[in-house]
Amino acid sequence: MLNAQEESAVREKLTVILAEVFKVSESSIKPDSKLSDLPNGESINIIRMIALIERTFDVVLPTFVAFHMDSVADITREIAMMQRAR
Repeated sequence: MLNAQEESAVREKLTVILAEVFKVSESSIKPDSKLSDLPNGESINIIRMIALIERTFDVVLPTFVAFHMDSVADITREIAMMQRAR
């Protein structure tokens, strides 16, 4: 189980990444935001998002996992669990 502090730290960094990749304001990204609802959600931006997540968090995020995660909260939990598993 993740603690709130770990999840919050991951979510903050993830929000910056998503705002950059999808060209939206950080304040518009909420934990329940759906990736499919973000503008500029083309496949190339999803791939770019994955690369930035991997670089920022030092994890390997399989492409199929990223394409099947529904919300910011889902991605946050996945990253935090990967970090804890190291």
